[in-house]
Amino acid sequence: MENETEKSTWQVLVVEDEPDNQEVIATTLQLHHVTVRTAKNGFEAIEALKAFTPNFVLCDLSMPGLNGWQTLTEIRNNPKTAQLPVIALTAHAMVGDRELALAKGFDGYIPKPIDVLTIFATLQAIMRDFAKKIPAGVEDKKPAGAPEAPVQPTTLTVPVPGQNDTTSNASSNTSLS
Repeated sequence: MENETEKSTWQVLVVEDEPDNQEVIATTLQLHHVTVRTAKNGFEAIEALKAFTPNFVLCDLSMPGLNGWQTLTEIRNNPKTAQLPVIALTAHAMVGDRELALAKGFDGYIPKPIDVLTIFATLQAIMRDFAKKIPAGVEDKKPAGAPEAPVQPTTLTVPVPGQNDTTSNASSNTSLS
């Protein structure tokens, strides 16, 4: 049985216009017991944040309609969401893009394509760094679920090709962690 301390209590809003990227990100986070809501553009994200307060937002930068930069501005201009951590999720991975995103107010930066084996640990590191920036005694600004210490990743098992019996012993699976 999985150790309860390995489960995430995070709630995340993933803002991504590409359905395949959205599905990979959501599924990967759900494997770590993250509650995921999705939006396909900035307008949907702003609407979702009226009824849902996630621990953080993963936001693509290049989307039609309200792009990630504009979405960040809308989030920061709303007193209810102004302190919400927003992490840039982008294919913009040239030298200086990370620094630009952070300078413009994003709390973290994850290049695409995401690495499904490391994204959870990357998010944990970003959230730990975010929590460290909050002055002592200002606990109400600390996002719920921000990890104090690393959480061990969930072991993923992938069936070995050619073996159809998923109910047999664990030795027929390859473990990824």
